[in-house]
Amino acid sequence: MLSFLPSLDLWGTAALAAVVSAAATFLAARFAPNFVWYVAIGGPFLITYSIYWGLDASEYANWLWLLLPPLYFAGAISSLVAVQLFRVLSKTAKELSPDDVSR
Repeated sequence: MLSFLPSLDLWGTAALAAVVSAAATFLAARFAPNFVWYVAIGGPFLITYSIYWGLDASEYANWLWLLLPPLYFAGAISSLVAVQLFRVLSKTAKELSPDDVSR
């Protein structure tokens, strides 16, 4: 299932971590708003670590501390952007009146 992971370079893997982290945070903001900050900060670590173990961990053991921080920061930054985007979108949706929607 994860056979495509070793073919990704650092940027591709960071983009994968960012997209999955942002999607998880956006879903948490939508369905579990009390836990959104836990998901925004802890989620990228779990996703990054899962991606790392999806690779052949014995082959990449020496690269652990060079691989995890960029992936985590890519995921954390995209998660924080997703939180702010969700706040703006929900605030905009609340400000719309029924008359604005019918136009």
